[in-house]
Amino acid sequence: MGPSKGVGAILYTINEHKEFMFLGVLNGRYERPEDRRITTPGGYVNPREEFEDAAKRELIEEGLANKKIGGEKEKAEYEKHLKELMGDGEVVIFGYHDAKQTNTDNSWSESVTYAFRIDHKDLNKFEAAEGDDAIKAMWMTIKVDEDSAEVKSLMEKAMNDGSEFLYLLDTKITNMFSIEEKMDFVLKTFKVCRIEHVADGKSEGTEEIVIEETGESSSSKAETSKKVPVPICLKMNDKKTMNMEGVARLFLVKLYGEMPFLEFLEKQKSNQGTYVVKREKVPTAITGKKRLHGEASDTHHGHGKGKKSSRPPSKKRSGSPTKGH
Repeated sequence: MGPSKGVGAILYTINEHKEFMFLGVLNGRYERPEDRRITTPGGYVNPREEFEDAAKRELIEEGLANKKIGGEKEKAEYEKHLKELMGDGEVVIFGYHDAKQTNTDNSWSESVTYAFRIDHKDLNKFEAAEGDDAIKAMWMTIKVDEDSAEVKSLMEKAMNDGSEFLYLLDTKITNMFSIEEKMDFVLKTFKVCRIEHVADGKSEGTEEIVIEETGESSSSKAETSKKVPVPICLKMNDKKTMNMEGVARLFLVKLYGEMPFLEFLEKQKSNQGTYVVKREKVPTAITGKKRLHGEASDTHHGHGKGKKSSRPPSKKRSGSPTKGH
């Protein structure tokens, strides 16, 4: 009995255009196409395995499974090198999950999501390659969704006032009161985009291409078929995405100077007393209560709560993700 522990993992970088990129996977290899989702790697923590080690393992198993490497020794060296480049992880979100179908008084689910930043110059060493139960792995870029109602309104205001759209957008986010409000705005106003290599003449940006995917990585498909690269985008809160809440929080921390999660918890303690995750009804954005990693499927993984890191929180980063769009 006791907690069922799982972990989520976000591998990310800030590219030369100041855009936020992260490793995504299309999950659900054994499911109907309509049930598949774009998400981030994650799974259960093995017995006696540290949460951070489990997060790195899931990243490699689901999204960095280089099939060109043959022997066990070469594979072990490859994985060790990737883990060293990832460095220390940062807790993005953790907490108790109220899974009514599995939870009892003596058994519950806990989850933790770690983030690992890599230098954008090392991106070629982290070629997206699906493994485990993932159908596809790909690097995704967060961009402003020009079709969202909020963006259209800000663009109209910029035209009428003679002001700069990007300034208005950044100011609106910065002036919001709570992290929950900011996360909700990001999920509604930004999209995640990837590059797919498709037959010439395919409609740009259509997600229908997913139905025809057979599992090859984007790069390998380009090499074998010489197809044309086109951008494929989804709203962050689209029904075909999962676990974007953690990505949105990390996005705000790294590009808008929001408070890192552990620092946020310390502030909660000082303002409200001892913070207790288990059995407390706390905001969804704090605990990740909305859903465990891949909750929508029986074959998906969950991820659970981990120990607080003794490392100091990462320094706040300034700057705008919209620069260079």
